[in-house]
Amino acid sequence: MTEISLDTLLAQTDAVAAAIASGDWESATVQELERRQLLQRYLEQESRRHGGLEHLREALTQLHARGNQFVGEVHHHRRRIIRDACTLRKGRDAVREYDAIP
Repeated sequence: MTEISLDTLLAQTDAVAAAIASGDWESATVQELERRQLLQRYLEQESRRHGGLEHLREALTQLHARGNQFVGEVHHHRRRIIRDACTLRKGRDAVREYDAIP
């Protein structure tokens, strides 16, 4: 199995962030699934190599913070989409009511 570096994992994390920032949700989903697989393999590799993961505490804390940032960005986009959908629905309702006036 190919060794995974922290740089590879961080590059994949950046790819997820870029997909989220561009609103490419399909790519973000694919990239995030790949990132999770890489993370799992990386942690298994490092645990075997060092007999635990204590040496990765800072890196894992940073990755966790980045993950939380992704969640916040996705929720922000979701709220915007819901707000836009509400506005469109109200507009359609207003047009329907206007058309119903004899």
